[in-house]
Amino acid sequence: MKLSHFLIALTATASLAFADTANIAAASDLSYAFKEMQTLCAKKYPTETINFQFGSSGKALTQIESGAPYDAFFAADMNYPKQLKEKGLAVGDVKPYALGRVGLMTLKSSNIPVNNLSILASDKIKKIAIANPEHAPYGQAAVAALKSLGLYDKVKDKFVFGENIQQATQYVQTGAADVGIIALSIAKAPVIAEQVNFALIDGKAHPDIIQGYALLKRGENNKAAKAFLLTVESPEGDAIMKKYGFAVK
Repeated sequence: MKLSHFLIALTATASLAFADTANIAAASDLSYAFKEMQTLCAKKYPTETINFQFGSSGKALTQIESGAPYDAFFAADMNYPKQLKEKGLAVGDVKPYALGRVGLMTLKSSNIPVNNLSILASDKIKKIAIANPEHAPYGQAAVAALKSLGLYDKVKDKFVFGENIQQATQYVQTGAADVGIIALSIAKAPVIAEQVNFALIDGKAHPDIIQGYALLKRGENNKAAKAFLLTVESPEGDAIMKKYGFAVK
C-alpha cells in the first residue's frame, strides 16, 4: 500500500473511532422537520449518527427521569427540560428553539369546514382527536383554546385522545375521528398536506407553545448530540423549522 493511501485509511479509521451516536428524545410535532434536520446534520457532520425517539414530551420527561438513555431532549414545552435542569439531569442552558401553532384538521374528503371552530359542537361531529392533555403540550393547548372560546363543555365528551400529536393526526387520517386539533408542523408535511384541510386557531386563544431543548447529562461529552444541537441552531436549521410552520425563537 502506498503511504498516501495508508494515511487516508488511517485518517478514516481514526474518524470512525472518535465518532459518536446520539439518542434524542423529541416531541412528536418535530417528526417531519427533524427528518430533514437529520439529513442536514449528516451533511455537516458525516461521521456522527443521530437516532430519534418521537413521542409526547411529558412521557419523555418521565422516561428521562427514570434513567432512559437519551443524550438530548427537544420538548414541546420548555418547562420540561427546565425541570430536568433543576434536577441536575441536563447540562448547559435550557434554550427555546421554536414557537408552535395548533389548528383544526379534517380530511379533504369529509367536506367538513375548518375555518369555524363552532362546527365542533354540531351533531355532525362525533369524534374530535387531540393529543392527551395529561402529558402532551399540544393537547393542553387544544383544551385551553376550546375553554377560551367557550366550546370545551360542549365538546369534551367527543374527545379521542392520542398518546401524542402524531397519533391524534392518524385518527383523523384513518377516519377514527371526524376532526383533529393538530400541530401546524404536522399539517405542513407534504404527505399529510395532500390529504387534509387545515386552519390555524387564533394563537391568542391559548398560551404560547414555547418549545425548548436541553443537552442531557448523559450527552455532555457526546459529539453527535452537540453536532445535532449546532445543526438546529444554524441558519439552515432555522430554515427547516420555518418550512414546517414554526416561529423560530
